[in-house]
Amino acid sequence: MNARRDLRPWMLLLILAGLLMIAAGLLVPATVRAMPATSTPAMENHAAPAQSAGFSYTLYARWNLIGWLGGSNVDIIQALANNTAPDGDLSSRVVAIYAWEASSQSWKGFFPEAVGLAGVNDFDTFTQHTGYMIAISPGPSVTWTPPAQ
Repeated sequence: MNARRDLRPWMLLLILAGLLMIAAGLLVPATVRAMPATSTPAMENHAAPAQSAGFSYTLYARWNLIGWLGGSNVDIIQALANNTAPDGDLSSRVVAIYAWEASSQSWKGFFPEAVGLAGVNDFDTFTQHTGYMIAISPGPSVTWTPPAQ
């Protein structure tokens, strides 16, 4: 059977779960703003942002679903700590980060406060073009602008 076809029920399930979480107020979609590398009108109106162009996420208390626009193998702690937006270091606001691993058909977790504890975190880097569920502690929304790659 085609691997792509096998994933369709899981994709639909994840989309449905996300929509139900949004409806219940448990998930707030993050706002992503891509900032072009230059301010030329052609770049602003027509070109997709380059990896090094910079990007921002607006994260809200509770759960946020983002697509990582940065590079691969970006250390999560460094990306959170080196926030170039006015909100500064976000390490203390991020409670958990989850990513779906298709090969094992399971969720993998990362917990900033558990860095260094053996066997707790399943991953410690962001991977380009991967979706992540990020839990933010209660409080005001924050803007996260990771440093350029």
